[in-house]
Amino acid sequence: QERGLINKRPKMPSIDTSDSEDRPAFAQKEIKQIAERFRLEGLEYASSNDKEFFFECADLINFNRSVPVRPGLEPLRIKLKDCVAIEHIKYKGEKVLHIHLKDTKTKKKHELTVSPEFYNETFIKSMKQRYPNSDKNDYLFFPKVENRHKLYERIRKNFFRLTNEIGIRYNELGQPRTMYSIRHSFFEQRHKMGASMDSLSVMGNTSNEMLRKHYIKPKSFELHDEVYGSYYKKKYGV
Repeated sequence: QERGLINKRPKMPSIDTSDSEDRPAFAQKEIKQIAERFRLEGLEYASSNDKEFFFECADLINFNRSVPVRPGLEPLRIKLKDCVAIEHIKYKGEKVLHIHLKDTKTKKKHELTVSPEFYNETFIKSMKQRYPNSDKNDYLFFPKVENRHKLYERIRKNFFRLTNEIGIRYNELGQPRTMYSIRHSFFEQRHKMGASMDSLSVMGNTSNEMLRKHYIKPKSFELHDEVYGSYYKKKYGV
């Protein structure tokens, strides 16, 4: 459809993934480590095209950890005309990056906002500096690349390679993690910071049921401490 080969998407059969294996989350420090590794890769390449690719991958990783998009084609379809910096209604002088998503997994249109850290530290200081003369019809990420599917495959393969190289591809239980795991990390972190299930489900374009079933669940070690914590407190006097 994006390449103009068909006029509309065919009706596809639905697949029940309710019992599929979850993708365990990354710790926030691990996601920052991944972004930094992408940036270091960019510094090592002499080719300007390769430099830009890895630098933009770092920005994309920081974006994915700052907003509950579904990592993959969803953020790669965003164009600058879909992004609006609006004044914060409560904190004067602060800007909020408002994004219109199209063709998401669950509906045709969705609106959400990005963390102020990403807007101030990545969008303003990195992305706008890289492409100062951008057009509103340019893509937010990798504006010089037309084939979004091929681009995603390149990003995914490098994500797989780098997480393997730095030893964080698997969690402490040996479970594999992918780019989609960053979405899980967002929900876990923001819920721990006090965001309600209702707010997260609305912004994340999902449901409370899905959050409880696949995203915000006690980890094995958290359950262990809750059940057996008295043993350690008695033994170590804490």
